[in-house]
Amino acid sequence: MEKEHEAVGEINRPRFSLYMKILLWIVLPLHFVLRAITSPISAAFIPALLIPASYLLRYDRTRPAEQQVDLEAFIWTFVQGGLFGSSAVAVIQTILSWIFIFVAYRGFTFEIIKQVLWGPLDMATLQAAVTDYMKQQHALYTFVSLSHHLVTAISEASLSYFALMHARRHGRIVHEHNCVTLGAAAALGYITVQSHLFLNSATQMDYEPIDIVNNLLDYGWGIYIMSGRLTGLGVARRDFRGENLSIWKILYLPVLFHCTWVFSMIFGGKIIYSVGKHMGLFPLLGPSAVQLYGIIIISVIVQGSLALVLRGRFVRWEAQQKKSP
Repeated sequence: MEKEHEAVGEINRPRFSLYMKILLWIVLPLHFVLRAITSPISAAFIPALLIPASYLLRYDRTRPAEQQVDLEAFIWTFVQGGLFGSSAVAVIQTILSWIFIFVAYRGFTFEIIKQVLWGPLDMATLQAAVTDYMKQQHALYTFVSLSHHLVTAISEASLSYFALMHARRHGRIVHEHNCVTLGAAAALGYITVQSHLFLNSATQMDYEPIDIVNNLLDYGWGIYIMSGRLTGLGVARRDFRGENLSIWKILYLPVLFHCTWVFSMIFGGKIIYSVGKHMGLFPLLGPSAVQLYGIIIISVIVQGSLALVLRGRFVRWEAQQKKSP
């Protein structure tokens, strides 16, 4: 019996590779120290931002040992989604921004490029001209803006998929539940880094606390977690259940989740702003407080509805799992 317990303990004890040890004991602590020196307040938020990831790992550890994800795979996927995923999305967004400028403001593209690269220009005059042009081309501006949000949503939703493919290629996925956990870990890594970058800039620009809360809620952490889990569920159905699922069939619902959240915040935010203004709530509560209540209302409605969709998918998946031999 004692030998059996020793064997179990030997299996469960994490054994990290050299690269993981370098990451855990050198790279990440060095990053934290540098961040603490340059921005102590934002560094103090790092442990709080890691709470969702720790709860995800803790939830995974409630499963039987053979279904638990490898700890090194979890950390690597989280870091990949955070660092490499953020860099990839930033590049895509930069390219899309320049395309957006060129398509929507054709007559002013070179003026804007000149301002960015060389400057200075009369920005007040340029901005007035761009605003007039935008009003004349409102349909074009709306189409390009929606296309920009759509492509961004696709790129963000794809992070979990490509992180899972990388983990699968390196043999880090041994059970179908690993797909769900690692999909959520990649999404959490991305939104954690994005939130930390915002906090770093917000603390340097002296944001009001309520404005910081508004922006963090606006990111929609729940959307990223649910999208990551949905992506993992699709990969598990394809790779472990043998279902014929293309990448589009796996990603269409996570992309829909992202788009629903973004557009609900854009249009819902405008509606709540108008309602708050007409009801005279601004002098009583202030614009930031009205915005906070609006984001909470939208979050409850949108994320609650999407959570029900996610729950239905997992109920059917678990029912199918019980029926399978």
